[in-house]
Amino acid sequence: MDGDRQVALISASVSELQLRRTKRRALLPLGMHRSGTSLLTYLLHTLGATLPDDVVGPACGNPLGHWEPRNLVMINDEALQAIDRSWDDPRPIDPAWFHSRDAYRFIERIVVQIGRDYGCAPLILLKDPRICRILPLYLTALDILDIEPLVILLLRPFHEVARSLANRDGFEPDLSEFLWLRSVVEAEYVSRSCSRVWVTLDQVISDWHGTARRIASTLRIDWTKACDEATCQPSPFIKPRLYHPIHESSTRPDVGRWLVPQVWNAVQHGIGGNDREARARFDELWLALRDLDRLSAWRLEGLRRRYDDTIAAMCDSTSWRVTKPLRALKRLMQ
Repeated sequence: MDGDRQVALISASVSELQLRRTKRRALLPLGMHRSGTSLLTYLLHTLGATLPDDVVGPACGNPLGHWEPRNLVMINDEALQAIDRSWDDPRPIDPAWFHSRDAYRFIERIVVQIGRDYGCAPLILLKDPRICRILPLYLTALDILDIEPLVILLLRPFHEVARSLANRDGFEPDLSEFLWLRSVVEAEYVSRSCSRVWVTLDQVISDWHGTARRIASTLRIDWTKACDEATCQPSPFIKPRLYHPIHESSTRPDVGRWLVPQVWNAVQHGIGGNDREARARFDELWLALRDLDRLSAWRLEGLRRRYDDTIAAMCDSTSWRVTKPLRALKRLMQ
């Protein structure tokens, strides 16, 4: 082999290695609503992950901001509406829908919107708790864009999530329970093809820097310098009083007497680094949740109707009509 050809082959190999190293990647913090995904997203952003300019800001129940890409959230809501679902609807989604033409139209929109929102940023941050339910859309969109998904499974105990949803939205425990089970089990099952790491909200609050280093090590992200700089001063967004643990009630819905604790036990294997055992446990839980869907279809419909009736009554109330101009003004100011 002549010298010029050898140099050309070496240069091509170096270029290929550089291309692999610089392949775009996407961080997906997957967690049920009220599990701390907003806090985690902001902290990841401070370490260098890119967010779009237009994100959902502060609101009731989340005074420090949501940090969700506004345009993608709108697409997510429309995708759920297309199959008669919403963010607060715990009914199952037919897996076959994700392979339909209707689903592909949403995938195309997600691809375009990611391009508009993030440009060519090497490490992007896609946060929206709705993605737990529609993760197949995003995994396909990222494949089309040749962006590697990096999943962070963020967990918070069910009773804390339920209390938070009750305080903010007036949710019944049964509704919160089905939403929590659905989000955790589906996010785990669908994300198995991705590089991923398990994290709890308590770990984020009690040892943010150690948790960030573990995320970086597991997902092969180089933000050591950013972590070291962040260690010098605590984040003003970590306010334990906003996320303090809630003691579990002695009374729980009947489903929670066996399925919720089983899910949390399976989660512990993932948090402990034993992803293989976690998958085995979740295989059983996936089947149990499918059986529960068949047995509790009438119950889910009833929960949904009661919640819809409550929202309708609130919207028909005099106070809601009187404060409509104030809400419109608030949206305009935001």
